[in-house]
Amino acid sequence: MFRIIGIILRFGILALIILVLGNLIQWRGKTISDQVKTHMSHAERSPLLGEVKSWSGKILRDSENGIRKNLKNIEMKNASSASEGDEIPPSERQKLRALIRELNGSRGKN
Repeated sequence: MFRIIGIILRFGILALIILVLGNLIQWRGKTISDQVKTHMSHAERSPLLGEVKSWSGKILRDSENGIRKNLKNIEMKNASSASEGDEIPPSERQKLRALIRELNGSRGKN
């Protein structure tokens, strides 16, 4: 436990030293902190970001197309099942029940 507290204190002291030195040391007439601020405020376009943007756009369009096709398939299935009718005729139900009883009876004999 004391070891963890010691490590945290060391990192805190190191961060404090870096912050103080960054504000005291001057380079090209500006402190290091000011150099970092001006560098961060002038963002430049990166070709890598353009590639990532186009790649993610392609993936997004592909997923949207897939969703549309999936919805069309679901609608077609729903339309076909509604037209066929989900109701099983009573005569078929009786035949299925008789078959199930017969299979259950033969299973008990073996």
